[in-house]
Amino acid sequence: MNPMPMLTTLTLESLRLEDKHLNELNKCLPNLQVLKLVGSTELKDPKIHLLSLQTCHWSVYNHHTSLTLITPNLITLTIECIYPPALHVEAPMLSHFHLCIVSGLTYAPAFTAKKFEHLKTLWLNSLHLCLLLSDFLTTEIVEDLTLGSGHRAPRNSKLTLGKVFTVFPN
Repeated sequence: MNPMPMLTTLTLESLRLEDKHLNELNKCLPNLQVLKLVGSTELKDPKIHLLSLQTCHWSVYNHHTSLTLITPNLITLTIECIYPPALHVEAPMLSHFHLCIVSGLTYAPAFTAKKFEHLKTLWLNSLHLCLLLSDFLTTEIVEDLTLGSGHRAPRNSKLTLGKVFTVFPN
């Protein structure tokens, strides 16, 4: 990949990427502000480390061990995945976060995040909401919270309103 410092928006759909960790993408697109990755395959533990990125939509259809985003100016993040990978997010300016895990697997992803200090809108859709909420730090500034478990909510779910209000007290 050739350096493209002026490129600010990139959409990649249904491509097999040779850049398994996205190192070349991070290096060659330093001013990227909008990134949409839909169905890109052959990635192995991809890591997005883009300082100018403001919007990211990542639809993952194959299994990854982990997804990492280190993006200090990210405002909007959408992640849709089938198989829940370990997910690490460092995005201190994140304001809108949409996470959808459509798998019926019996475990939730390992989710780690730095504290979201600007998160206003959070939309979580997973069969394992209780486990997913356990990974969130208490977030007092969320104004719009949507939780969904799809049409096949597990019978043994331990999700309670008390748990929700403990993580999102306001």
